[in-house]
Amino acid sequence: MTASSLTLIAKRRAAIEQERLRLQQALKSLDAEQAKLAAEEHELEIAERVLGRLGDTPAEQTAAMNRIIDEVEEVAAAAAKDRIPRIGKPRPEGIPTVRAMIDQLLMEAEREGKDGLKGRALVVGIGNRWWPGVGWNSVLPTAIRLVKSKHLGRSGDLYIRVDEKGHLRSKMPLRGVA
Repeated sequence: MTASSLTLIAKRRAAIEQERLRLQQALKSLDAEQAKLAAEEHELEIAERVLGRLGDTPAEQTAAMNRIIDEVEEVAAAAAKDRIPRIGKPRPEGIPTVRAMIDQLLMEAEREGKDGLKGRALVVGIGNRWWPGVGWNSVLPTAIRLVKSKHLGRSGDLYIRVDEKGHLRSKMPLRGVA
């Protein structure tokens, strides 16, 4: 073998390596294109299923979409109805103090066998009985002050009555009371 033969072989190997790299790049590009097409095909299948559920004619599709919109609006209205405002309506005249209302609700809960009430139950109870439209900020700061002054106790998220000596009226471990 001569030097020129070796040079020709080296050049051919380099050309083969370049062609191999070009083909690898082309394969990567084709794989990427194939992945894009597969994703688009999947999206079209989903769209086809949705349209199949809605109906065949534009009138059926419109009716189905209107039903979906009505359901969403009903759920949103129900959620808004259950929502308690942060700042509610002004306190009506002639109702008991917030402390008295909280104590009354907790006494009734005890009679029903409950250990205590959550803050939401206190606000809802006061709103249903004495103060329609009451907000969180009209009740819970008072409940928190009552816990700090040891007139109420807390266990988890429950507000619990304590007796005049500060002993819990519940079997649950109390937080906020010595």
